[in-house]
Amino acid sequence: MSIQRSDIADGGRPAYRAIADALERAIGVGDFGPGERLPPVRDLAKKLGVTVGTVNRAYVLAQSRGLLTGEVGRGTFVLARPDRQSRIRIAAQDAASVSDLVVNQPPCVLSDEEVSASAAKALAAGGADLLGRYPPTAGLERHRAALARWVGRIGMPATADQVLITAGVHSAIAATCLAWLRPGDTILVDQLTYPGARDLLGSLKFRLEPVATDGDGALPDSLAAAARAHGGRAFLTCPTLHNPTAVTMPDDRRRQIAQVIEQNDLLLIEDDIYGHLPTARPAPIAVHLPERAVLVSGLSKCLAPGLRLGYIVAPLDRVGSITTALHDLLVAASPLPAELFSHWQDTGQADEVLGRIRAAIARRREIAGDLLGMAPPDGSPHLWLPLPPAWSAGRLVEEAVRQGIYLPRSDVFQVGRTAPSPKAIRVALGSVPGEAELALALGRLRALLDQPPPRAAPVI
Repeated sequence: MSIQRSDIADGGRPAYRAIADALERAIGVGDFGPGERLPPVRDLAKKLGVTVGTVNRAYVLAQSRGLLTGEVGRGTFVLARPDRQSRIRIAAQDAASVSDLVVNQPPCVLSDEEVSASAAKALAAGGADLLGRYPPTAGLERHRAALARWVGRIGMPATADQVLITAGVHSAIAATCLAWLRPGDTILVDQLTYPGARDLLGSLKFRLEPVATDGDGALPDSLAAAARAHGGRAFLTCPTLHNPTAVTMPDDRRRQIAQVIEQNDLLLIEDDIYGHLPTARPAPIAVHLPERAVLVSGLSKCLAPGLRLGYIVAPLDRVGSITTALHDLLVAASPLPAELFSHWQDTGQADEVLGRIRAAIARRREIAGDLLGMAPPDGSPHLWLPLPPAWSAGRLVEEAVRQGIYLPRSDVFQVGRTAPSPKAIRVALGSVPGEAELALALGRLRALLDQPPPRAAPVI
């Protein structure tokens, strides 16, 4: 049995939540394998010195996180395919009655006909070499040039030689860090950050330390203090439509952050994945740090998640080392998504699709504003929703599951465990297929928030 009393000795959390967290850690590292039967509630309660009701609540919470399943008369079992990042619950594809407000993607605006027609034209133009040869690790020159023009639209001047093509933003972040840093180095990140990047950097053996933020993004003084206190080597941030808070850092704050980065000899890794969605935005921080900044982005949020096309814009003297790291990671990204994007850009279809996505997000923002009393900023596909005093984020996630609504736990966005769990929840507005379905889901969420949390079952 891998869970001990010491695992739940945290006075800042209810015991049932500490047990659920310990179970999640144990499953994540493989102490409990897929399909393995967990100890009976009474046995675990006796071992940990808690009540049967406490362990029962912990098992229910772990089930809501997608970790366990219960079978009447047989016991509680680890799900056959638990995700290492099960901290973010993804709704089952076949659950028609479930509303997924977890997956942060743009509304789908493409038709089958235009996808098949444009793909056929792009492949025909690219020819057999697209499939018959390995592409260069950095990508084909014409694709890099197309992406350089694309990123120039957000105020980031770039040449094709500065652009490297990746299979999404994860590989862009990984290649940048592996080329510029060493395992064990400290990377500073926003105190609330994208969990995928946090988990990725942890698996690559980098240390992460949080930087405090306010309503304008990362605080310059906190960044400087963290750099000094922890020997920070890099700062990873998402200053445009930040995930999860949807904050866009104003230009004056960006210049202050750039100054701190330069004074403390840091590398800036600027995640600009949402950068093309607002109709107006400040230039990237990277513009102010041409020799020590790398911009990473992709097309998942602004055109099509299924393309899995990401890119890096790097200083010329770092392109070689990042290319080597990229080769070690994936040899080269497939040229097919880049060829399709280049075709879309040349024909104006990229602008048309982006316009449709912006319009669809705008309609969903209005729905959120009407039903939740708060809309996200211009262009944002997600909302950081403050909670009423009676609700905690964890309790809301639990109760929402019972209403057929999946929400991400707010603590998954935290770096470090010293700060209290956020008193807000991220609501993704793009993953529910239709606007009517979204309105129903947000209406159910509003009804849930308008009443106090249900009382827990009494423990005798």
